[in-house]
Amino acid sequence: MTITATYASEEQTTVLVSDGTIVRNIPVNPENVDYQTFIASGVPIAPYVPPPVNVHDIRQERDRRLWALVGATRKEEFDELRLTATMEGVRLLNKGQQNWTPEEAARAFELEALEARLVAIRAKAAELEETLPPSYQDDSYWETSGT
Repeated sequence: MTITATYASEEQTTVLVSDGTIVRNIPVNPENVDYQTFIASGVPIAPYVPPPVNVHDIRQERDRRLWALVGATRKEEFDELRLTATMEGVRLLNKGQQNWTPEEAARAFELEALEARLVAIRAKAAELEETLPPSYQDDSYWETSGT
């Protein structure tokens, strides 16, 4: 039976030790008896290798960017802000562009620009879900013309 070991994270605070059937998490702590026993075994510890990027990762990054754009920190807050903006837009449309004050015209322009940026982020996420780039959090992957 071959024993293998890999760091569980970049921080190297835990070692995943496997005998091919069972995987154990051993904290990297010189005072921990399991860690002492493992180190005494002489099994080398392989470096941490991050898991491959998946669609869920891209969607989390998309949501983070959408929320940041409107100043939200969680989905419920984003949904509430988006609903408020939608209701404001409907009110402006019902009033009619010819009846807008200069402030309302400026706000309509802001809402339209915001919606365009939200749509662009969603479209870029869909593209990234197809390619799954390793550095999907890098801003260069999310740059779009006009946003």
